[in-house]
Amino acid sequence: MTVHHIIKAKGLGLSLAFVSLLAGHSALAQTPLSLNAQQWQAMGVQTAEAEKSAMVPSILFQAEAMMPLKEVQNYSSPVSGKIVRLNKVHGQVVKGEEIAMLDSAELAAIQSELIGISAELNLAYQSLKRTKQLHNSGVASAKQLQQAQAEVSRLQAAKVQRVEALKLIGFAADKIERLLSTNKVQGTQLPIVSPIDGALFEVAVRLNERVEQNQKLFALGPVNPIMLNVLVPVEFVAKLNEGMPVSVEGYSQIGEIHHIEQMVDPLTQKVEVHVLMDNSAAKILPGQALQVRFMLPGQQTFRAPRNAVAQLDGQAVVFLQTAENQVESLPIEIRQIDGDYLYFSSKKSDVLTAPKVVSHGTTAIKLAFLSQSDEEQGE
Repeated sequence: MTVHHIIKAKGLGLSLAFVSLLAGHSALAQTPLSLNAQQWQAMGVQTAEAEKSAMVPSILFQAEAMMPLKEVQNYSSPVSGKIVRLNKVHGQVVKGEEIAMLDSAELAAIQSELIGISAELNLAYQSLKRTKQLHNSGVASAKQLQQAQAEVSRLQAAKVQRVEALKLIGFAADKIERLLSTNKVQGTQLPIVSPIDGALFEVAVRLNERVEQNQKLFALGPVNPIMLNVLVPVEFVAKLNEGMPVSVEGYSQIGEIHHIEQMVDPLTQKVEVHVLMDNSAAKILPGQALQVRFMLPGQQTFRAPRNAVAQLDGQAVVFLQTAENQVESLPIEIRQIDGDYLYFSSKKSDVLTAPKVVSHGTTAIKLAFLSQSDEEQGE
């Protein structure tokens, strides 16, 4: 059967019986298949570049999104008081967002202490100035001057301590400035704000509840980056390394292996692998089930459309376009089929310098090779 007959049969529709009959012949042809332009077009042949690929995706693994455990933090009440407003009890929060409002007499007391110390410090400055003048005129002794200087230093340290205490509990800097300039208490309410972008959970207080200093209010955890926990069979772990890229089905972002546990679960014989992934759009939520592929190193590996693979005589092959309208079959080893792509290698990979492979019309090309093989055997 000639290529012309193959094209004619293709136009009429090839039956399964016809394909089965041809499949019994020797297939891995050594002679390139030469076609003219009309035959090439009639067979519907299209080609695509087979690109060198430094990575090969693994099979799919199940993963669960979770917060990085070492970054989950409990937030405790900085002072005693009463919860007078509770804005959120769960969900996403951004850094600086108010979660609750605390009314605290203790906050007012700290401010009053700072006002008192600030007033004493002003008097101490005046006293030191007078003592210096008296010392210069011989009236005040050196010891009296030292005592005045020491009092100023003590009060300066006490003032700094109170200011830092207010900053530490979350009192706004502009309120501290106003307090020091006006010597007036700047209210008794303290907003409890999120220190990070993340997710709020485990809220431990209720509206109008009285709380003590250091009592737990809630827990916070970052969701960017987010951690994916993957359970991997122990025999596969040897292929993985920290820093290895990881693709997530349905997402364009690429994660990477952050940590590989050094302990095997005795029941499942699996190892936990932690993957960190950018989640700045907050599209992945803690607890969400995902599927991932580890991007394994791929020496002498090529990527082509998955339609490029065919079977000849039980061997996986791709058809290379070696010249204009000329095709050669190349035995390959399939490394992975991922979505629309085929990853393969070949012992004859030196042929693949700048390869074009047949991506459409592979069935017609296969039948043409089988026909050519029959003709060669007939001769």
